[in-house]
Amino acid sequence: MSIVLSIYSQKAFKEVILPILNNADYSVFLEKRYFDLQTDLVLQLEVLDEKWHIKTDKNYFIYKNKIIYSGEILKNKDILTIENNYNEKISIIVKEADSIFHSFDKLSIKNLDKITIGKSIENDIVYDFLKTVSKEHTIIMKKNGGFYIVNKSLNGTYVNSVKIETETQLLFGDYINIMGLHLIYLGDVLAIDREGKDIQINSNKLGSYIPDMDGTVLLKNNAISTGKLLYHRAPRNYEKLDSGSIEIEDPPEKNTEKQPSLVMAIGPSATMALPMLLGCMMMIYASSVEGGTSSLYMYSGLVMSLVSALIGIMWAVANLRLQKKEEKA
Repeated sequence: MSIVLSIYSQKAFKEVILPILNNADYSVFLEKRYFDLQTDLVLQLEVLDEKWHIKTDKNYFIYKNKIIYSGEILKNKDILTIENNYNEKISIIVKEADSIFHSFDKLSIKNLDKITIGKSIENDIVYDFLKTVSKEHTIIMKKNGGFYIVNKSLNGTYVNSVKIETETQLLFGDYINIMGLHLIYLGDVLAIDREGKDIQINSNKLGSYIPDMDGTVLLKNNAISTGKLLYHRAPRNYEKLDSGSIEIEDPPEKNTEKQPSLVMAIGPSATMALPMLLGCMMMIYASSVEGGTSSLYMYSGLVMSLVSALIGIMWAVANLRLQKKEEKA
C-alpha cells in the first residue's frame, strides 16, 4: 500500500508518492514560483514503523479539520491545511493506493459538443471525493474545431498541474486533474483513470474509443462495463524537431603526397652508420700498417656500426610498407 499526497494551492497542483522507507526522514519541496508563494516551502516528514507523519516546523503551521495537527499518523482521506508565515495556505489530501501505476479507459468525444463533470448525477462523468467536487465542477466543450475546458468550482480544475482561471484550449496530451480525478486529452479521445475510484459515466453519450481498420472511431455503448480497455500514458515531453538546413563539410581530400622511394627511406639510417663504419675500418688499417695488432674494441665497433645500419634499414622498410597499406585502406 502506497501513500499519495495530493497537494493543492490557489495556483498549482502536485502529487507526491511517498517512497517505501522505514524509520527515516523525508522532505517534500514546494517551489515558490510554482505554487505562487512568498518563499519556498519544505515539508518535513518521517516514517516510523511504516507509518507516515508530518513533522512540525517553525516555517509553517499544520491544521487537520481546523484543529492544530500534532503529528498523528497520516491516514487515507485525511485533509490537512499547511499555513506558512505569510498566511498562505496549501491543502493536502492523503490517499492510499494499491498501485502507483495508472491505467486509463479511453472515451470517444469526437461527436460531442459538451462533456460535464461533477458530483451531480446529471453530469456525463459523475465523480466526488470527500465532498470536494462541485455539482457541476468542470465543462469540456467543442469550439472553433477544438476542445476547451472551463472551471466552474471554487476548488479549481488543474491542467498540467496549473489551476486554470479562464476558458482554456486543450492541447493533445494535456493532463487534467479534478480533485483526484485524472484525465488526459487526446484530441477526439478522453482518457480517464478509473482505478480505485467511484466514477459513473453516461454510457448513452460517452462510449469507448475503438479504432477500426481504416482508423475511424466506432462507438460502443456500455463498453466500459463489458470489457476494460487500458491506456498507458506515454511521456509528454516532446522536443521540437529542427526544420532548418544543416551544412555538412566535405570529407577531407585523399592524401596525394608522393611517398619517398626506398633509397630515400633507408638513406638516413645508412648515412648515420657510415661514419662509424669508416672510422673503425681506418683504425684497423692504420694498426696493421704500423705492424701492430687490432684490438677487440676496434672489431666490436665495426660490428656495432653494421648492426646499427641494418636495424635502421629494417625500420625504414617496415615504415614504408605500413604507409602503403594505409593508403590502400
